Amino acid sequence: MSSDLSRAPSGPVGLRPLSIGELFDRAFTIYVRNVLTFAALLFVVVVPLAFIQYFMTRDVLDAYMGIFDAALKHSSTPPDMSKLEASNALMTPWLGLYYLLAFLGYPLANAAVVSGVSRAYLGMPVRFRACYNDALRRWVAVLILTVLWFVVFLVVIGFQQPEKVKPGPG
Repeated sequence: MSSDLSRAPSGPVGLRPLSIGELFDRAFTIYVRNVLTFAALLFVVVVPLAFIQYFMTRDVLDAYMGIFDAALKHSSTPPDMSKLEASNALMTPWLGLYYLLAFLGYPLANAAVVSGVSRAYLGMPVRFRACYNDALRRWVAVLILTVLWFVVFLVVIGFQQPEKVKPGPG
């Protein structure tokens, strides 16, 4: 299976320094001409994540609405928190699936969009399958980069000094 990138124009692409206005013009032109393809590339991840979020939060939202309703109708009695605790326990498996899909899917979808933008800039056709083929060939490198960003994020968070709480008077 050969890549469409091997059939890209071999001559100079006409690269030159661009002004800010020209950069924005080219970027918007590329995105407007290929908006459906770019949206489809991202919807592969966004739509399943939206369904997972729905199933993850529907019981939690129902429990909170029950607490608010009980607080409004019976303000003298404390609300029953057992439904909220049960809904949080039901959310745990969905949460793992959500983070797994987000950790693996978003970088792949972003790599496919980058491939599509590159193809459009080089004058090549922007096709869903070709963009994901390019992204899948580079998926290991994209995943390593994602892990490195995550490690850097954890290191930066780890070096944050917690704010010391001063004891109040008394």
